[in-house]
Amino acid sequence: MATHHDTAWLVSLGRGELEDAVREMILQPDGQERVVIPTEFVDEIKRVGHYLASDVVVPASTYEPFGIVATEAIACRKPRVVGAQRLGGHQEQVISDRSSQTGIHVNGNDPNDIAWGLRNALNDRARLQSWGLPAVPVRNRPSHGNKL
Repeated sequence: MATHHDTAWLVSLGRGELEDAVREMILQPDGQERVVIPTEFVDEIKRVGHYLASDVVVPASTYEPFGIVATEAIACRKPRVVGAQRLGGHQEQVISDRSSQTGIHVNGNDPNDIAWGLRNALNDRARLQSWGLPAVPVRNRPSHGNKL
């Protein structure tokens, strides 16, 4: 990413079983000076601050049954690049159709696809900003669950 967007920073929040592997992958010698990985617990106020300071939120999980990160990004009116390979919250919450796009779906198992999604998002700042605007109407649209 650093070669395509020389002002981009990566802030990685969250803990879990893959934390060490993610940290090792992120902290490669190329570009690590623009990577922030807080080691302390990030409370709700700080987490919201991170959302509000971001240009794009990237919850590239391989599976999210609900997708709380995307929901919080929607509440902060932020565009999303999400891992949405299987059914789950991210497919429901992020519209990748150009007519009412709110973000991009990527393969959360493929770092190259995640990088493609980020480059695609960051290459057009006007479009990126528009992805945050329809957040409130998307929240209010009927979900597939309402059809059961």
